[in-house]
Amino acid sequence: MKIPILKLFVLGALVILYSLSNAQYQEFYIPELPKSIQLKLNQEVFKNYRQNIKDINNSKISNIEKIHKQYFPLDISFKKDSRTEHCEARARINGDWKGNRPLEPKGRIQPVSATS
Repeated sequence: MKIPILKLFVLGALVILYSLSNAQYQEFYIPELPKSIQLKLNQEVFKNYRQNIKDINNSKISNIEKIHKQYFPLDISFKKDSRTEHCEARARINGDWKGNRPLEPKGRIQPVSATS
């Protein structure tokens, strides 16, 4: 008696799914996150960021245009092992629809002088 290939495929897929559902996974890396992270923007970048937020909020269309999704430089600092670490990064406003989440930043935002 011949078993059709489709039945063998379905049976094989079910066996694989069953074996994967019973697998035991163990975490081997748990990242340690700092309690606070500071993002520093220079004055000009901060002004451009705030203007982009205003333009998005005042726009008549519901999606975020590409012109407002440009990258801007920032400096990230955080404490690690009782010393402050710094790294340079790029960030941008992301997402497609402005209704997904509020665009007004929460917390304290203070522009700083130009970063080196």
